[in-house]
Amino acid sequence: MKKLTLIRHASAVDYSNDGDFGRVLKKKGIRQAEKLALYFSENNICCDLFVSSNAARARETAEIVYNSIAPGCGLQTLLLSEELYLPSAGQLFDFFNELDGNPDSIFLCSHNNGISDFAQITCSKGGIMMPTGSAVIIECDIENWQELEPGKGRLLEFLS
Repeated sequence: MKKLTLIRHASAVDYSNDGDFGRVLKKKGIRQAEKLALYFSENNICCDLFVSSNAARARETAEIVYNSIAPGCGLQTLLLSEELYLPSAGQLFDFFNELDGNPDSIFLCSHNNGISDFAQITCSKGGIMMPTGSAVIIECDIENWQELEPGKGRLLEFLS
């Protein structure tokens, strides 16, 4: 069994001189990310790997959560990936199928619609539409991440 925590970036400003990629969190978004971070740290929810889109709003969300949980989880680094910027559900499956190593638990911070679609398909459960600053925790009935495919997950928690 593997555990996957999907985080949709928190609320961002509507406009940036750097375009969509450079949109940063607004105050509401910072509060949303801090709320998730507090929940994870208070409930000792850890991961072996933390990866995020490198877009500003996702990176900032991930950094807030990472900085809260890293000491208790023994994490050494937050990995940033261009592949996680506005991915489709299919691209997220590809990401996991190509993942190096075999961590037991992963936190992944990315964007909609891909992240919500991916959660729904992984769990074979409709209605998982993740608003900004939300997370889902999914238990996956797999031995390694290359086995991740539709229907292999079970939704454990929806945090919003």
